[in-house]
Amino acid sequence: MMTIRGWLILVALVLFGGCAVPVAAQQPALLAGAEAVIQRADTLAANHDYDGAVLLLKRAIEEYPTYERLYLDLAVCQEDRGYLTHDHFPTVDEWRNELYDHPGQYSGIVRDLFDIYGQAYMNLPDTREIHKRAEALAANDFPVELGEYGVLALPGDPTPFSFMLTDPQLDDAQRTACQALITLRPLPTPERYRKDPKYGSDAKWNTDAKYGRWSFSWMLAGYEFDRESKSWYLRFRVFWEDVPGHRDDRTLLAQQTVQLLLRTNGLLHAYTGLKPLFPKDGVINVWLAERGDPGGEASDENIYLQQIGVARSPAEWVREITHEYGHETLPPVGGYDKPEWAANGRLGERLFVSWFMRNLDQKTDPHPWLRDMNLADYQEARIERTIRQFAAMGPEMPQLSGKNAMAMDGCIGMALYWDLSRGSKALTAVLSSMHSPSFAGKFGFKEVLEENERTAQSVDHPTVAVRMDGLPPGIPLWVYLREGAWDGAFTSKAEGPLRLKVEVDGKPVKFTEAGVFSVTGLGRGWHRIRLTPDGDAVPALTGLKLVRIK
Repeated sequence: MMTIRGWLILVALVLFGGCAVPVAAQQPALLAGAEAVIQRADTLAANHDYDGAVLLLKRAIEEYPTYERLYLDLAVCQEDRGYLTHDHFPTVDEWRNELYDHPGQYSGIVRDLFDIYGQAYMNLPDTREIHKRAEALAANDFPVELGEYGVLALPGDPTPFSFMLTDPQLDDAQRTACQALITLRPLPTPERYRKDPKYGSDAKWNTDAKYGRWSFSWMLAGYEFDRESKSWYLRFRVFWEDVPGHRDDRTLLAQQTVQLLLRTNGLLHAYTGLKPLFPKDGVINVWLAERGDPGGEASDENIYLQQIGVARSPAEWVREITHEYGHETLPPVGGYDKPEWAANGRLGERLFVSWFMRNLDQKTDPHPWLRDMNLADYQEARIERTIRQFAAMGPEMPQLSGKNAMAMDGCIGMALYWDLSRGSKALTAVLSSMHSPSFAGKFGFKEVLEENERTAQSVDHPTVAVRMDGLPPGIPLWVYLREGAWDGAFTSKAEGPLRLKVEVDGKPVKFTEAGVFSVTGLGRGWHRIRLTPDGDAVPALTGLKLVRIK
């Protein structure tokens, strides 16, 4: 049976097109040649020519790939290069402390070191010494960035997995297999993460019965692979407490949590291109707490899942995690009194599940939460009902500018409507361009959306394309149009003539069986298009194309 490390090497070979060199006995000529290179490299390093030493050793590894001392000497030279960034010549411990205190400044050095160890894993018959050094390098923190082979040297049995994005509305380059991995084996939590930054670092919680004295003993790490740079990036650290008698189920929960987050992260990239709002290095910490209040919480670059021993349904786990990830990644529309200040959590849970559904084969999906969710109920209760609420009110309804739960749901419904009818890129353009985290304030969500539409329609004959196949059936369509006369044409999956009655702003318009209508004298602003079947059958409409004619 192939080991986890063996599978990882196989994945690396497929991803990078590399080839492992067959392990051979160390012949006398190899020994002599490799040792001669090491002596020359040591001489260069002694004269502080670390770049020359590194280049020499890298070339030697291509010629003598099964000689362990070359890798070890190269690693030492790479660490020595790190010393040159200091005002004085530090000790190894001082350098490593600097490395972990300022990970961005030294990320290139860490990446190189793990790449060296990763190549050694692919070529050496005995990697015990390499393993020991890699464990020591990751003892204080896991590296944020890894090169092509550095992931092979990660401790914790790094285990790759992939997931497909198949939504035909995505660009061709985005419909692909996304590569990710988690460290499958629990690892002792580094000292700096034993206490969480909110409840563990603030003295006021020290004596609190519900939130005080949390101590996180174990961790997993989750990485995503970037094909363009051929690099792995740390995206999630998951920490949990040691609970005797529950170690296996807590480990399983951590594994399922980081896998779901990595897949949610892949959806975020594909549909929006957004990055997390708070962490400088792109890494979000997830704290699985035994106490607290049941549910989730987001604080800076941290997600808390509390009272994890309380049973949840698969849908509730997905909802909690995607809700908090929405707070971490989606620009907020806020100012609400209830149920919480910002809408991006509730919007996130609906958007991410909607995107999951477009790319999910639920019968065969390996993740138990996604496989066992009642997606039809979720679609009706949390997505379609919210869109219907917005469509019934319309974007100009004064209640949408309120601060209560109805106003928040109306805003979320409008965002979901825009995502389904105009595309996720159009929604992202609005969220990313807001000047104010408000619905209708100074350059808030609604104002930016309208300005984007005005800008797009500033050409002589603007076109507005509305997707309809993902919208709840029977709802009115809301479009923002510039003044003038417009032609509209529907598309349908059904063959034959379209028999519909069409109203624009409550007034009937002439509609042909070819699916075309015209309307004149429109003022600039929001317009409602209502459709009713002219007969018993409701046509399966897929889209509406509006073109301004004058």
